[in-house]
Amino acid sequence: MKSLLLPTNSSDLELELAWQSCKDAIEHRHGEQRIPLITEMGESVCVSDITEEELERALEMMKTFDH
Repeated sequence: MKSLLLPTNSSDLELELAWQSCKDAIEHRHGEQRIPLITEMGESVCVSDITEEELERALEMMKTFDH
């Protein structure tokens, strides 16, 4: 992504917006989050048990990455 000069983070990505997206997913996916998480290049798993606290920790961790 960086080599293509595409953004890898956004200042708009805050906990409130991200958590609302998870709640919206539940509403539109018959009560399941079904959030895809990348495990390796071209591979992913879908999870349905992400908590708001886990999401908050992940967003904080993202801030430490070189973007």
